Amino acid sequence: MAAPIDGHPPDLLNSPAHPPRRRERQPLGLVLFVVGLCVVFLAAIGTLALGPRDHPATDRPAPAIVEPDDDPGDPTGPVPTRSGRVAPDNSRQTTGPRTDITGWPGPDTTGVRPGTVLRPMAGTTITVPGTVLDGVDIAGCVMVKADDVTIRNSRIRGACSVGTVRTDIDGRTRNTVLENVEVDGQRRAPTWPLIVGSNYTCHRCDLHGGGSQLHFTDNVTVTESWLHDPYEAGSSHNSAMASHGGGNNVIRGNTLDCGTTGNCSAALALYGNFGPIHDVLVEGNLFSGGSYCLYAGSLASKPFPVATNVRIVGNAFARTPYAKCGHYGPATSWTRESNEWRGNYWNEPGRPEVVDPVTEAEQRAARKRPRALAVAAPGATSRTVRYGRGTSLNAATVRSA
Repeated sequence: MAAPIDGHPPDLLNSPAHPPRRRERQPLGLVLFVVGLCVVFLAAIGTLALGPRDHPATDRPAPAIVEPDDDPGDPTGPVPTRSGRVAPDNSRQTTGPRTDITGWPGPDTTGVRPGTVLRPMAGTTITVPGTVLDGVDIAGCVMVKADDVTIRNSRIRGACSVGTVRTDIDGRTRNTVLENVEVDGQRRAPTWPLIVGSNYTCHRCDLHGGGSQLHFTDNVTVTESWLHDPYEAGSSHNSAMASHGGGNNVIRGNTLDCGTTGNCSAALALYGNFGPIHDVLVEGNLFSGGSYCLYAGSLASKPFPVATNVRIVGNAFARTPYAKCGHYGPATSWTRESNEWRGNYWNEPGRPEVVDPVTEAEQRAARKRPRALAVAAPGATSRTVRYGRGTSLNAATVRSA
């Protein structure tokens, strides 16, 4: 039985307050008159509701109701999505206390440039080298299967299992460029990423609403972009940006915000799952949120546990949404051998240093060591001192006069 409400059991709440009363019969003519008035009133309300409104039109054109290119001939192609779906008003809502990103890439500096009029377009598979898409509003997903493809000043909305935008899908394409592009996963699939692949550049991109906003493998450059508001649900594992193996990548000057979603591992997660992490420059970014803000590639539990030539240089770690940037701390999974950590700082006045994870662990261990006891004086009597929260974790014999 359901819990009582306001101290009253459910059966009492559902029972009438008074015993039923005998209902008097009403004249038929009066009943018909009242029904007629109601019909006229409802008709008038309907006319007003359907009439023209004086609300100004929005500056963003509605996407066309078109069917995406599902590429049925390719078994690795995207999962069909319902095109034409407009992102909900809360698709860019914060997932926790918003980090102050003043001076960092954000809504005013990334995505489609203000004043751009976008023309609607269906999701597509690009097979012609040198294709340029400029000023389009794509409803669906984009698969890149040609070299030298450029997508600029455009918006892409959709969710596909292989990525809303998938580059290098056959392992041969080169030089894909996304510039001033917004990719919106519409908070539809918590395990599907937005941009996936190798051999691409993402410059001034606004990525949000996907399970993870960007995955990269080899030869990827991401600059001056804003990755934020991942979509979590159930047991999903989320991140703002992640790599599961690969190298020759540059991540520079971005805002990487994981928010406070409980499933978000890191703002930047480098994992040796499918290959070793190597030759990655992570420079001048703002990190925020996750279990840790940064997983730096050397994780003993992974098939490829050692990262090499991972350079973490001049990055800012936010004090929000957590005081330590991530729930557990700023960074983990970094080793001194063959890697670099330099000039990283807390994003606050004075720019205090953020030390590397190895040094932090050493400092933490040092703080837990017992302090040296007083030197015994000649002729002093001895006694045993125990400390460590009332336990005998440490004991020493000292002398007192």
